[in-house]
Amino acid sequence: MRTPSHAQLQLSTGVFPLVPSDLRAVACKTARHTSFEVYHGSPPRTTQCGKLANLTMLRGLSYNRRSCEAGKESSSKRKTMHILFVTPVVPSPSYGRRPYNFIRFLCEEHQVYLACFATHERNDLPALRQLAEWGAVVRTAKQPRGLGPLNCALGLYRREPLRALWIRSAALEKTIRFFLEQYPIDVAHFDRMRMGHFALPIQQIPRVVDFTDALTLYLDRTRTRYRSPAGRLIDAWERWTIPAYEAKLLAEVDAGLCCSPIDQQVFHRNHPGTRVEMIYNSVDCEHFRPRDRQNGTPPRLVFTGTFSYFPNIDSLFYFIETIWPIVQKRLPEVKLDIIGARPPRRVSALGALPGIRVIPDVPDMAEYLFQDDLFICPLRVASGVRNKVLEAMASGMTVVSSTIGVEGLQVEPGRHYLKADDREEFAHRIEQALESKAFRQALGANARQYAQQHHSGPAAGQSLLHLFERVIQSRR
Repeated sequence: MRTPSHAQLQLSTGVFPLVPSDLRAVACKTARHTSFEVYHGSPPRTTQCGKLANLTMLRGLSYNRRSCEAGKESSSKRKTMHILFVTPVVPSPSYGRRPYNFIRFLCEEHQVYLACFATHERNDLPALRQLAEWGAVVRTAKQPRGLGPLNCALGLYRREPLRALWIRSAALEKTIRFFLEQYPIDVAHFDRMRMGHFALPIQQIPRVVDFTDALTLYLDRTRTRYRSPAGRLIDAWERWTIPAYEAKLLAEVDAGLCCSPIDQQVFHRNHPGTRVEMIYNSVDCEHFRPRDRQNGTPPRLVFTGTFSYFPNIDSLFYFIETIWPIVQKRLPEVKLDIIGARPPRRVSALGALPGIRVIPDVPDMAEYLFQDDLFICPLRVASGVRNKVLEAMASGMTVVSSTIGVEGLQVEPGRHYLKADDREEFAHRIEQALESKAFRQALGANARQYAQQHHSGPAAGQSLLHLFERVIQSRR
C-alpha cells in the first residue's frame, strides 16, 4: 500500500493541502480558470493542461476507498456499477446537497464519475477533498458566466427556458465526452432540468434526469410583491417554455426524477404517460445532530437559506416586515440569526437592525444549528422539499413553518413541527415554543426521529441504485 502523503492543489491564490492517504488531484491552470481533476491512486502523467497521457491508471478504478485501504475488492454481491453524474456545481453539504448525498452512498460499492462546473475555487476545495476521499473521479469545467447572456440571446429562437440556455458549455460537453470515451460508464445522471441539455446527444447509455422540483408549480407561486419586474418577466418566459422543454427531455431520456409526491403529481398531470419517479431528499443525520450552545445563550430564532434563491428572499422579507415587529413587541429580548450563502446588500443591511445578526457563507451549516433554538420557515414560494428544514429537524430543532415550508414531507403539525400560515399565528407559535424548553425538546426529538426514519441517505441512495439497475436492464 502507498505510504500516506498529502497531495496539493496549486491555485492562483496559493497552495492548499488536498487529502491524506493515496488521493491525488491535478489543477490545470489557464489564463482564466483553474480546472480540477480529482481521483484515486498515483497521479497520471500529464502532457498539457487538461490532457492525460496515461489513462489506464484512472480507467481501472472500480473499487472504493474503503476497499482500497483494506487491500481487497468490495464484498458486495452486486456488480460494480460505473455511474456518471453531471451537476451544475461541485456537490457539497451547502450546494448540490441532493447529488452530494447520492454520491456519498453510491461510492461505498460503485465507481462514481463527476463532470461539473467549478463556481468558486476556494469554496469548492473542501467538497473536492471529500469527493476524493470517497473515491469519485472528478473533472470540472469553467462555468460560462460571461457567456450566459449571449447564450440566452442567441437561443431565444429555440423557445427554451433561459436557465437551460444560460448554462450551455462546450467545455462541459467536452468533459462529458472524455468520461464516456475513457471509462466504461453504465448510466448517466443529470442533476436538474437545466443540465438535461447535456443528456440529449448521448444515446449509447441510459440517462436519468433529476428534475428534483416541478418548476411549473414553483413559478405559479412566484407572483409576490418582492419579485422585481425583471424577475416577473423572466418567470413568465420560463413558465411558457418549461412544459415543452420538460416534454422534450422526458421523451428522450430513460427516466425522470423528482423529490416529492406533490411534484410527481404535477409531472404526471403535465406529461401523462411519462416516467417520472420519486426519491425523497436525504439528510446526513450523523453530521446534522443535536448540538448545545456552550455559553448558555438564550434561545434564538434562526433563518437559513441560499439568497440567490428567490423564495428565501421573499420569505425573509415577509418575516422581517410583517412577523418580526410582532415578535419584538411581545418578546423584546429575542434575537434573530440570518445564516446563508451569498446574501445581497439588502440582506446584509438587516444586520444593522436591533436584535438581528447576519452570518454569511458559513463553511458548515450544522455547526450553527442548535437544538434549543427555533428554526423559522415562513416560506410562501416553493416546490419540492426544503433541505434546510430536514437539516433543522435532524439537528433536533423546533421548526415553525408555513404549510408550503414542509410541503412534500410526511409530518404532522404539533408533533413534528408548529404550523403557522399567517403573521399572527406565526408570532404566536414562536411565543408558544419559547415558553417551554421541555416542549421544544419534545418537538425536536420527534422531528429528528422523522428525519432518521424517512430521509436517511442509504434509503434514498438504494432507491436511486434500483432505478439505475432498471434503466440499464431495459436497454438490454
